[in-house]
Amino acid sequence: MEVLVVLRKSLKVLHRTTLVAVIGLALSPSATLVAGTAEKNDRDPLIQVLIEKGILTEEEARDIEAEVARRKARKPQERELSLGDKIQVKGQYRFRVEGRENRDFRNAVGDRKSSAMQRTRLGLSLETDDDNEILLQLQDSRVWGSEVSTTTSGLFTPANGVANTTALDLHQAFWKADNVGGKPVSTRIGRQELSFGDERVIGAFGWDNVGRSFDGAKLTFKGDGFVADAFLSHVVESNSILALAPGPDDDDLYFGGVYATWPRHRGGVTDSYALLKRDGRGASYVANATVGIRRKAPFGEHADYSFEGAYQFGGVVAGDQSAYAFVAGTGYNVPHNRHGLRFALEYALASGDESAGDGNSETFDQLFPTNHDKYGYMDYQGWRNMRDLRLTASAKPRNKLGVAVDFHWFRLDEARDAWYGAGGAPNLTAEGTPFIDVTGASGRSVGKEIDFSLNCAVSDRVKLLAGYSRFFPGDFVEAVNGGAGSSSEWFFLQSQYGID
Repeated sequence: MEVLVVLRKSLKVLHRTTLVAVIGLALSPSATLVAGTAEKNDRDPLIQVLIEKGILTEEEARDIEAEVARRKARKPQERELSLGDKIQVKGQYRFRVEGRENRDFRNAVGDRKSSAMQRTRLGLSLETDDDNEILLQLQDSRVWGSEVSTTTSGLFTPANGVANTTALDLHQAFWKADNVGGKPVSTRIGRQELSFGDERVIGAFGWDNVGRSFDGAKLTFKGDGFVADAFLSHVVESNSILALAPGPDDDDLYFGGVYATWPRHRGGVTDSYALLKRDGRGASYVANATVGIRRKAPFGEHADYSFEGAYQFGGVVAGDQSAYAFVAGTGYNVPHNRHGLRFALEYALASGDESAGDGNSETFDQLFPTNHDKYGYMDYQGWRNMRDLRLTASAKPRNKLGVAVDFHWFRLDEARDAWYGAGGAPNLTAEGTPFIDVTGASGRSVGKEIDFSLNCAVSDRVKLLAGYSRFFPGDFVEAVNGGAGSSSEWFFLQSQYGID
């Protein structure tokens, strides 16, 4: 590669057709014969070919060889960047169709809806040397038909307020440095995805058509048997230095902490974390700390267990915060079964607020999770003021085909607190009011959900997914919803093509 770089500079005065001829000579059958002679003379085969064809003189060849030797003797950080070997192209195209009926749990109102959406990601990874990488990942996320006309892109905003330019964004852009100071330390600075553990408190939320990334910095230390990450991110900037209007300088949202993993601890994986969140935006003010532990390990020959628990403390707008959450589960892989049959049981709980009017909060803040595959595929339930009993049966009837059935039984932890969705905000009635009964008279029974899902890895790059779910409202939903409690349905079909 160094020879080609030097030759390119040495022969730059030649006509383009001559340069093409040089490449042709290097690939010709005669070049192979000459290369054998060059190896005996310890000379680069390409240079020998050029000498034999009269393109280079002996003196020019010696000058080029001296320059090549000088370049190879340079330290890695002094060498010129050769883009051909250092750039990786990464991409993903994902298309999904979703349909939902009876979102308001009322049959009297027709609200059957469906939509087609796509997400396109294109990334370039540039390795400037063995220890440094720059990643740039663009993302276009859109719902089909959401634009009045694609011809107005970049010029006008259509009548519905959605323009092409609003769908294209920078999903990730960071610089990563490994072996900092010759130590087992790496840094990553810029916009980046953050995912830890089962993503119950920190995740990239890849199911979403946009996903999640953070503007910040991460420091990773690899020790003897463990990995520790320390990070700080700036989630919301309310008063940029570029803004014309003045405003307070403490009304932003910051999120950071330390997450440590022991991947081979007593035959399993053990994590511990301490996270800090500060949101200074007026009515949504919160400053809390979350400490937690996670454990996953096999027991016996065919079974396994998992546990994650977190305690949260700090302050909210008018008082203190004290909350907790945990999830515990176990699974069993049926032995001597060629279809990979597995059964699993899980129980999740997150505390709620027993008296919403006292200024204090006991509602667990789920932070920035990936909830879609945790508490029902319909995304009606988040890890806040909830109790969820989950039963799962899964199998692999074919090598690249998987099927699963999940059953969820949802209840409120505190009857006087709201029913929170997967995004963390309260679910809303058809009138736009939160599902909450501050008297607690509506009870705690939220409902039951059953999910059927199928996934197929057609190839290393092509993946297909499909699913159908149905939610059956409980007494709480029916009471708050004015006596209406009809079941809700949802389905999806998804295809994805990706290159790494």
